Amino acid sequence: MIEIEVKTKRQHAYNIYIGQAVLQEEKLLKDIFSSKQKLLILTDKKVADLYLDSVMTQLRQYTNTVKSFILPQGEEAKTLKVVEEVVAFLDENSYERQDAILALGGGTVGDSAGFCASIYKRGMTLVHVPTTLLAQVDSSIGGKTAVNTRQGKNRIGTFYQPDAVLMDPLFLLSLDKTHYAQGFAEIIKYAASMDKELFTYLKQTPLVQIEKNMAWIIERCARHKAKIVSADECDFGGRRVLNFGHSLAHAIELIWGYEAYSHGQAVAIGMYVTTKISEEKKLSKTGSAAEIKALLQKFDLPWQMPSTEAEKIVHILKNDKKTQGNVLREVIISEIGQAHIIQVPFAALDELTALYCRG
Repeated sequence: MIEIEVKTKRQHAYNIYIGQAVLQEEKLLKDIFSSKQKLLILTDKKVADLYLDSVMTQLRQYTNTVKSFILPQGEEAKTLKVVEEVVAFLDENSYERQDAILALGGGTVGDSAGFCASIYKRGMTLVHVPTTLLAQVDSSIGGKTAVNTRQGKNRIGTFYQPDAVLMDPLFLLSLDKTHYAQGFAEIIKYAASMDKELFTYLKQTPLVQIEKNMAWIIERCARHKAKIVSADECDFGGRRVLNFGHSLAHAIELIWGYEAYSHGQAVAIGMYVTTKISEEKKLSKTGSAAEIKALLQKFDLPWQMPSTEAEKIVHILKNDKKTQGNVLREVIISEIGQAHIIQVPFAALDELTALYCRG
C-alpha cells in the first residue's frame, strides 16, 4: 500500500492511501473509525448499487452505527437544497461533531459531502473513498469543497481537509468509457502543466499498457497535488496552476447547464483552446497545442470549442473565483510541463473571449 502525506499549515496533516482492497486493511480502518460512534456514508445511486452494501458491511466492524444517504447524480448533488437535506438527516439521527462522514463516489459526491462535513456543527471528521479516476487523481485531494449556484460552479464552498483518503484502483473497473476518459483529462492537465515525463509516457505508451499501470499514474498525480496543496492550502499562490484549462471549462459547464459537457470534457477543451491562444500570442512554445490535441484525441476527449455567445463567457470570467481587482489570473503553459500564471485585465477579456469563441 502506498502512503502519501498531505501536510498543511492551517489544518491537520493526513495521508492518502493507495492500494488494492484498501478497505480491507484492518489496522488502517480501525485507526480511522474506531473512535467514531456514528458514520454517515454519502454516495449516489449508481455507486450505491455497486458498492454501498459491501462498504457498509466492512465498516460496521469498526464503528457502532453506519447509515447512508443517497445524493442525486452529477452536479445535482451540489446544491444548497441537498445540503439542507443532509444536515436535516444528521440532526434527525443525532450525529455529533466527533462522528464521521464518508464520501463514497466521484467528484460531485466528494464536493457535496466535504461541504456538509465542514459546516455541520463547525466540522465533522471527513474521509474520502473516491471511486472515479477524476476523483482519485484530483478532486479528493486538497480539501476543496463546494456547491453550485445559478450564477456559477463552486460559488459557495470551504477549504476543509479530510482525515484520510482511501483509494482503490479496482473501483475503476466499473467505470464506463466516458467516465474513464474524464479522469484522463485531469491526468493530462498534470502532465501538460507540470510533468513532461508523464506527458511523454502517455503519448508514447499504448492504451492497453497504460491501463495496466494505473496505480503508478494515480500515485504520480496524487504526489503532485499533495506537494502543491501542502505549500498553498487555500489557493492564494502556487496552487492556482492546478486550474490549467479550468476558467474556460467552468464557463462551458455553466452555459450548457452541466449536461452537454462533463467536467473532464470541459477541461479538455479548456486546455487546448487556452494553449492555442497563448501559442498565437507567443506565450507558449509552438506546437504545444497540437501536442495536447493529439493526446486528448488518444483518450477520446473533445478539443473543439462549442459555439456560444461571447458575452456569456465574458460575464462568467469576470465572476470567476480567480479574479481579483479587475484582473483574471489565468494559467498557461510556456511549454509542455511548465505552467505559469498570467494576469488578464478585464479590459482584455472581450478580445480573449472572441478568441475563445473562434476556437
